[in-house]
Amino acid sequence: MPDATLMNLDNLRISRDLLLQFFLVFSRFEYALKNSGFVQAGRSRQTAPSAPSAEPNWNAFAHSIANLFTKGHNTDLNQACEYFLTNPPMRQVLINSNVMWDTTEPDSSLGETERLLLLVRRVRNNLFHGGKFSNEAFEDTDRQERLLKGSLLVLKECLRVSTQVNSAFDSAII
Repeated sequence: MPDATLMNLDNLRISRDLLLQFFLVFSRFEYALKNSGFVQAGRSRQTAPSAPSAEPNWNAFAHSIANLFTKGHNTDLNQACEYFLTNPPMRQVLINSNVMWDTTEPDSSLGETERLLLLVRRVRNNLFHGGKFSNEAFEDTDRQERLLKGSLLVLKECLRVSTQVNSAFDSAII
């Protein structure tokens, strides 16, 4: 594996600072969810029996703030939420052994806060799992930056309305 200092990061099409900010905020947010009680047992991916992994319970968190999350008080947040809901981030799917992009919107029976947090996780998954490293995925860099900035606004509002998660977020070392 190449040393990180030897890797060529000069050809990034999106602001390195924006990417770093998103990665750090999202990571701290998941830490905060788990450490403020929004945690669930994940699937064990090991062949030997072991304790399940601890995963953030995004849905329980979304339900807990559904009546508190308000996008109308902030124009930027309102625009970001509307953009997410009308132009949701795509997700990668496997069809006939081919990795493809799927534009399926989240289930309309979900509440708006649940849908928004699901879409923020799609943005995270696309970056963390390599979905956004092709030329095809980054043809529209303005859209990618808008999704990243919108995700940060949604997470910021979540922290504003949940003092419990905000406290855990602020206590994170990184």
